[in-house]
Amino acid sequence: MELNDLLTYAEETWQIKEEHPWAEWPGFSVLSHPDTGKWIALCMRQWDEETGELIEAADLKCEQRSIREFHVPYVTFPFRMKGSHWAGIRFGYGTDAALIRKLFDRAVTYGRPGGYTVVLGSLSSPSGASHRDTPLPVSGRPYRNEGNDVPEKISQMRKLSVLTGDMKTLRDKTFYLQARFMEDYEDEGVPYTADSFRLFTTYRNLSTRQLRGYFSWRTQLRKGIFEPVPVSAAYLYSFELLNGIGASDAEDRLKKLRAFADNLPVDDANYGYDYAQLHACLEEWIVSLGILLGVKPEVLRKYAGPASLNQDIMLERLKNPREYPDEDIAEALQYFAGKKLNHTPVLGTDPKRGAALFAESWRIGTETEFDGRKNLFRFCFGDILPRRWYPLVNAVYYEQQPPEDREYRFNAVHSYYCRNGIWMQDSYNLRFAPMNRFAGFVHAADCRFRRYLKTGRYLKEKPEEAWALGVIEAAIRLDQQAVQEASRPKISIDLSGLDRIRNDADITRTSLLTEAELQSEPSVEELPEAGQVPAAEDIPVTILRGLLKGEDVQTLIRQKRLMPSVIADTINERFYEEIGDTVVLCENDILHIVEDYREDLEMILGGADQ
Repeated sequence: MELNDLLTYAEETWQIKEEHPWAEWPGFSVLSHPDTGKWIALCMRQWDEETGELIEAADLKCEQRSIREFHVPYVTFPFRMKGSHWAGIRFGYGTDAALIRKLFDRAVTYGRPGGYTVVLGSLSSPSGASHRDTPLPVSGRPYRNEGNDVPEKISQMRKLSVLTGDMKTLRDKTFYLQARFMEDYEDEGVPYTADSFRLFTTYRNLSTRQLRGYFSWRTQLRKGIFEPVPVSAAYLYSFELLNGIGASDAEDRLKKLRAFADNLPVDDANYGYDYAQLHACLEEWIVSLGILLGVKPEVLRKYAGPASLNQDIMLERLKNPREYPDEDIAEALQYFAGKKLNHTPVLGTDPKRGAALFAESWRIGTETEFDGRKNLFRFCFGDILPRRWYPLVNAVYYEQQPPEDREYRFNAVHSYYCRNGIWMQDSYNLRFAPMNRFAGFVHAADCRFRRYLKTGRYLKEKPEEAWALGVIEAAIRLDQQAVQEASRPKISIDLSGLDRIRNDADITRTSLLTEAELQSEPSVEELPEAGQVPAAEDIPVTILRGLLKGEDVQTLIRQKRLMPSVIADTINERFYEEIGDTVVLCENDILHIVEDYREDLEMILGGADQ
């Protein structure tokens, strides 16, 4: 028996509807006595992420003597309520529905003011006709009367059911058969009346009027007209799409689930519907369904929402930080650090430089060993671990064929595989990762970077975070080097203008010479090739010889009205092929020999004394 079965029984037999008094705890609800308004049941639903199961329980006001009276494992002491009036109920495959209904009847009669129980014996008429007991309604709570206006299709649908299997199979397969039968059914003009929230709403939980209201709403939705609807109807429509009702193929299921999730508001202030929990479920269901149906990972990632992808994306960045820019690494660090890093002045004052500091310290850390063998990523996030995976266990979904053995690699840090009908997943489980180390690294880095950049309020360093300071200081040194390099003046020499400068110099020199000087002065083009012994009238070589001998060549340069820089360029060009480098420097119009090449020049010129 499931909790929903008890809720259905309470409403249909006693006209007691489930109430949700706590918006912040949607898994908790109560059932109140119809006369006194006092609680007679506290219902509890809790999702166990470790086992992948929905745990359902209830505290019933049926007296603790019920524990000793029936002596069954699923009737125990109360979970939340205090006092001898309460007993606890665990729901599951082995929970006897008849016994739980009996205990609930006891809770209703026990909570009636001045109430008592009347037991009537069986009656039979002399003709042999038997009397059929009819439960009497509680005062002020008449039974719902659906009338005779029941569409034939709905009547036929109600007759479809599965008779064998465990509770989950009975529920899921019955829903699939009924949903397939009603796939093309349309209705109109009937509003879907607000009903109590049920996590696993199926057709059997709804009255005929509610069914007609749901199908009227679905008819409009399929035409592209979305209207706010009670949460139970939104769940019901999601279950239909999960089972392929109203979809042509696997990708069409994902596409329509994605569109429904995107158009569904988180809440509707006008009607008071809170869809937040359904949004979270839809993000999980889309990924699970795509894996079960074998949709290609690149296609599935197109329909999966950010909530399903962000953690894996951020883990991949931090695992291989050299493949991503600084801003992506800083964003990943903020994702896992949360408020501890989102408002740091290191990233607020100079975002680019701050991101570079954090990113580079993390990169260095992933190339450094901590604790003897682990780099910073493994030291903080641990290793990929296998664990059980329970796809769509928190949904109404009928898997028509047992899953085959296969593997599914969703991304670089998350994969799934099935063996003998059991699904496993390989991923980073942050619940068991030493995330306190990650928090320590982030805090230590923030402390040092604030002091280094002289920004914001300085934080107090913690001795237990000293293990992280090595990579943080290494990142600071790299930043200092980058700042020094950027501060050096950049000299750009345009060599393409050198010929023009030389030509302008020749023209200037020529304009200053007399006609006689022009006739006696050899041109640069007439100078002998490098490596040859120059002639006596070779002025640049004469000057070079003078430099080798330590003579004063400035007088000759002035007499010949030459420009020292042009003479230096001419000499360097002449001997570049032999020497491969500059042999004469011109500083403040004074020529100097490069001493490293003195012997080479003397050898080429046949000795400095010639």
